[in-house]
Amino acid sequence: MNNKKSFFIFFICFFLISTTLEILSRSSSYSNIPLVSQNSHRGSINQFQEFLSIQDLSNQNNVRNSIENSHSRHSSRRSSDKYNSFNIKTVLRDNSFSTRIWQRIWINCDYKCFVRNNFKMLKYNLLREMNEYRKWHNAPKLTEDRHISKLAQKRANQIALTSSLTRDDSDYLGETVGVAYLPAAFLIAKKWYEEKKGFNFLLKRPKPGSQMFTQLVWKSSLIVGIGVAVRGDMVIVVCKYLPKGNTPKDYKRNVDKLHYNWFNSFTSWLRRTRQ
Repeated sequence: MNNKKSFFIFFICFFLISTTLEILSRSSSYSNIPLVSQNSHRGSINQFQEFLSIQDLSNQNNVRNSIENSHSRHSSRRSSDKYNSFNIKTVLRDNSFSTRIWQRIWINCDYKCFVRNNFKMLKYNLLREMNEYRKWHNAPKLTEDRHISKLAQKRANQIALTSSLTRDDSDYLGETVGVAYLPAAFLIAKKWYEEKKGFNFLLKRPKPGSQMFTQLVWKSSLIVGIGVAVRGDMVIVVCKYLPKGNTPKDYKRNVDKLHYNWFNSFTSWLRRTRQ
């Protein structure tokens, strides 16, 4: 009896705290962040800064060497205090669903963490974050495939070297692309997800600027590849998806609404604490 009473009291406290945070968050605004999500896949990436001069690359070996040199030069700069002035708290001012998910994934990993081992932790946490979003839209988990990751890496390298985006019209692979200032690279998946506001859930129709979100939560997409490249102070992230999403007439059965509320959040938290 005491256990049931304690659980009931805890449940009421959790509800009151969640409600209070929700009310407080309404007075906050989500500020502009130094990050770009490429919606149309067309045109130049104007946000690139400090471009490296790479010219006359005649073959894939030269391309690979140039990318490796870019990473090497960039790594030496990371050891400095160059990015210490970037304060994530000035960016995450709201208490939205995506912010809660983001904080859960990235709370202990800043840019000094995610750049190590050729952005291994960035890729790992991006996949975790994407799967967390998918879970709340009733989509199955994505599984990374190393062969598709090679294709995603090749695409990211191409964007880094040419500083431009052309549409990648693959018949089999879907794509999401993000570009960010290096210390903000861990916000890319969050930015993709926030394109949700451009999707009409009532009519199940996408609007311009919502393609990244719809591909991210596309139910039929089960496999993903992740590539990361650097250009100056900018990071390019490319994800490739199999099967391809954003196919006409398939939005109704592949893009589900958000199934997140305080009760679901609470039960999800209980499951995590028991693991």
